[in-house]
Amino acid sequence: MGIVWFLRPANPKYMKKNCAPACKSCDYLTIEGRCPLDLDAPSSWSPGDLDAMFVRLTNEPYLSQYETKILSSPNTTGGPWVVTMENVVSQEEADHLIELGAIEGYNRSADVGEKKPDGTYDSYVNSGRTSTNAWCQHACYENATALTVFERLSRITGINETNSEYLQLLRYEEGQHYKVHHDYIPHLLQR
Repeated sequence: MGIVWFLRPANPKYMKKNCAPACKSCDYLTIEGRCPLDLDAPSSWSPGDLDAMFVRLTNEPYLSQYETKILSSPNTTGGPWVVTMENVVSQEEADHLIELGAIEGYNRSADVGEKKPDGTYDSYVNSGRTSTNAWCQHACYENATALTVFERLSRITGINETNSEYLQLLRYEEGQHYKVHHDYIPHLLQR
């Protein structure tokens, strides 16, 4: 008589990724397997939507409500849209987000490094970017103040919060900087 053991791993996500052959989850090892794109899902952006967002933000009520200043636009300078907006978050909200970042843990900011076999990317720390950053996840993502800021940013940009990445909280000490760099991550869509 044989005995069959059924084990329930304490950390199924770890097992699925690190024991893929035994767990029969090798498809999980690729970025496409972990994060499959739904090609039938509605797009968050359509052609012209980005320009339309900037036109909207540089007119009333946003123009006065957030003291929007146009530094560059296709119509005025022939360059890309570059605008600044003031008072998007209050001082109290900013202080609270800084505290939430400390709880999440500020780490040295890094650029995107080499692509790993599993489809994720290494981090690359360089002297051109000396800030620290935290991602608003976990407790921060559920915090009432953070949720209020997320909702406001969603209204301002017209992008649903579920189509956005986590809020990145950057901290610069005196003398730190962020020089021009490129860390574009290409994702190939195949039909």
